[in-house]
Amino acid sequence: MAWLRGWLAVATTIVLLILLDRQTAFGIARLSWLCVPALVASATAGWAVWQLPVSLDFALTELLVRGTFFVALAAILTMAFGWLVLRQQDEWQQVTSLAKMTWRRVF
Repeated sequence: MAWLRGWLAVATTIVLLILLDRQTAFGIARLSWLCVPALVASATAGWAVWQLPVSLDFALTELLVRGTFFVALAAILTMAFGWLVLRQQDEWQQVTSLAKMTWRRVF
């Protein structure tokens, strides 16, 4: 049942991507390009976590340390790579505008 549910999610995602491609001028190639910074950042953070010399007595503690390190590093690297690669794109301007509005409301 879990496999069926997983494949159903994959099929739904593929159908939604095809609809996005046909209904808008956005396109799958553009979506792929916009995902590059997150992909590179996640791969780099994963490699860094793998290299981290942490050997704690409790598996849960090690998971929490490695997981926190991964999430923090991936977020920082995604923002950095996004700024380097996508700062001239309209989508980047929209994301930064939304982040500034949210920042002002929170603080």
